[in-house]
Amino acid sequence: MAGKTNSAGAAVTLAVIAVLVGCYSVFMGLQTLILIESRWWQRTHPELSEVPKPLASTEAAAGKGTEVDAFGFKFEAPWSDLDKIDPGDGFAIVKFRSGLRIVFFDPSGAADVAHGMKAETDAQRLQKTYAVFGDRPFDNNYDFYQSVYSASPAQISIVAPRQAALRTSVLLLWKISLTYDAETGFYSFQLGKLRGFQRGDPGRARYVIVDAFDTHDRQFGLIFTARPDASAPLTQADINRAVATLHPAY
Repeated sequence: MAGKTNSAGAAVTLAVIAVLVGCYSVFMGLQTLILIESRWWQRTHPELSEVPKPLASTEAAAGKGTEVDAFGFKFEAPWSDLDKIDPGDGFAIVKFRSGLRIVFFDPSGAADVAHGMKAETDAQRLQKTYAVFGDRPFDNNYDFYQSVYSASPAQISIVAPRQAALRTSVLLLWKISLTYDAETGFYSFQLGKLRGFQRGDPGRARYVIVDAFDTHDRQFGLIFTARPDASAPLTQADINRAVATLHPAY
């Protein structure tokens, strides 16, 4: 009799455990998998933990500079020793005799991610997008980049709603491909009429990459660099001046 009672008790216990495991799988199983996956990504891509910090200084370099005109836009390079401007396929390299350089990308070639999502016509892809981001994924391209760059594995929890965990997971995947060269610094800024993000500290990085957005949601990509034998260092004030003065040429 005692043996039957023990067997019945064990069966009940196993049944309760099975129910609990089933409930956990239903309500928190996906979140747990996403949490484990994000921690793995974090080990191989430590930059995922970094989110943009506001620039410490938005002061712009003064003095004589050079007006650069490319792809229907103008900006002031803070140096006056222009050597030449080499045109490329969708970009222009502005070279100075001092060894400093600016690469300016054609804004018309920038990917329009936010509006592309809204204009999606494939029913299956649209359904997947809505399942993760809702029916209004991103207001504009700046919002897209801000959402991606602000995502962090620390935001994923097993008790978070499924959609929130899945959204962060997708954002982290995008972040892996977009945050290269951010090891020495990752910043957000508001300079003049432009706002955006900067990857790299000019005092430590060989390349500084800037993604800026204007009030019309146009995206501008610039890379600032200096040759190893450059006679002058690249400074944050130099970058600030070029970005803050960027405007349409007409």
